Amino acid sequence: MIATWLRIPQIFMIVVFLNLSATTQTAGSDTNQSQPPSQPEAWEHGGYVIHQSVEIGYRASDVNGSKQMYNSLVDEQSGPRFLDQSLSMQSQTHEGQPFDNLFINSFGWGGDPNNGLRARVDKNHWYDFRANFRRAQTDFDYNLLANPFNPSNSSPTILVTSSPHLFATRRRMSDFDLTLLPQSKIDFRVGYSHNNMTGPSFSSVHEGTDALLLQTWNTTLNSYRFGVDVKLLPRTVISYDQFLDYYKGDTTWQLAPFAQALLPGTSDTVELGLPIDTANTTPCAIVAPATSLIDSTGTLTNTACNAYFNYNRSNRTRTSTPTERLSLHSAYFQRLEFTASYAYSSSDMNAPLDEFFNGLSQRSDLRQETVTGPGRATRISNVADFSVTLHLSERFRLVDTFHFWGYRIPQSFSSAETDWICIDLETCSLLTPISETTQSVTTSASQLSFNQSWKRNQVDLVWDGSKHFGGRIGFRYGDKVFHQILDFTTGDQDRIGQVCDSISIGNTRTTTTPSCASDPARRIAIASRATTPPSPGQ
Repeated sequence: MIATWLRIPQIFMIVVFLNLSATTQTAGSDTNQSQPPSQPEAWEHGGYVIHQSVEIGYRASDVNGSKQMYNSLVDEQSGPRFLDQSLSMQSQTHEGQPFDNLFINSFGWGGDPNNGLRARVDKNHWYDFRANFRRAQTDFDYNLLANPFNPSNSSPTILVTSSPHLFATRRRMSDFDLTLLPQSKIDFRVGYSHNNMTGPSFSSVHEGTDALLLQTWNTTLNSYRFGVDVKLLPRTVISYDQFLDYYKGDTTWQLAPFAQALLPGTSDTVELGLPIDTANTTPCAIVAPATSLIDSTGTLTNTACNAYFNYNRSNRTRTSTPTERLSLHSAYFQRLEFTASYAYSSSDMNAPLDEFFNGLSQRSDLRQETVTGPGRATRISNVADFSVTLHLSERFRLVDTFHFWGYRIPQSFSSAETDWICIDLETCSLLTPISETTQSVTTSASQLSFNQSWKRNQVDLVWDGSKHFGGRIGFRYGDKVFHQILDFTTGDQDRIGQVCDSISIGNTRTTTTPSCASDPARRIAIASRATTPPSPGQ
């Protein structure tokens, strides 16, 4: 009976669809009775024709099973929603008003994991302004289902009830673009974009055992754009653009509470880490006469155990990427079209590292450790594109496209690692004070670079038979070289080059050009050790 009732709505929709289809076919067969399409409802006010709609609803969700998995994959909760909203205002006279057209659309407001707003305002011959806002919510919490890290025969048994790599962030993205004098011989463009991701997340680190870390996520990208278009010749546009991108990575890591225990004879607590498997001595073995790693008072029974007093890490990254681009598009000549562009960017990154650990790592008898050091990198990029289309006849055209992409990324990192090692290795434990350790400092410095040079040219003879079918035959040639400098001091280098070409034949209406396949016989791999170290600028 229930199954019959569930099928009724499906049958009803099918019947309605068939009736509508029959009605449409009947109306279409009688041209004398056909009516022009009705205009959407609107009203006039202040010289504008206005259309507006708002769709409001309520979403009800009933979840059975894993709530964490539902939030990770769907994350649509119950509650009222502004499902969709639109507003358009169009000027009838294009005179006197501050704008000629206004369009606003939005969706998902009220609690959906994704929502956004899009707006456009323009005034003929004067300006064109566009804005976008998007918000994306991510709640990844895979709960490990049967908790394989922590078996039930461990003493104590501490289950992992949420993901140790939980990700609950909110990403907000905004774009604003303004074009001044859009129909003029010379127009100007300015823009700004803001991309910010914040929220709590979890991570882990391994020092003897794997500790749970609170990873407070915070990244920001600000982009500024400036450009000008010059249209002095017929069907020809010369453009110049300047892009300024600034990135801030302020994500930090610190010890999160999990599997805490009191240290004997003190009021201090230690973290035993995520994996608790005492049957396999993780994070350590149970020492007789104790029957559990943590007794009934919550005190640790084995002080020679992998554990954490404190851990934090900071790696605040700052990157600036200025880019300038010059482009040209022209159809000035009757049978010839060509486009060209060249972009150059030089980015600089600064990423100082500051890491601190206090606890015990049994394997190395380590009681405390710090790692500090600045990291720097530069990325110099050159990108060029050139395309020429020659119209041989009404249906035949010859297209040649050239692409070049070259960059180099020299980078350096100088670190200082300070270790506090127990002097008496036999009695080393969590109770060993830092004063009874020996301090050692290890410094290291590395300089390396990864470089690429990629050139590709493709020639196609295209036949446009009609709007529905056509054909082409072409030849593609590519040359790609990767050059990695492993160490500037010793001059260690790796070079990997690849030369490939292909002939492509296909239907331009239904297929795409196949990618250039690499031929193993043509691959070149050269590992060289230069006697003279190359300079960082090479």
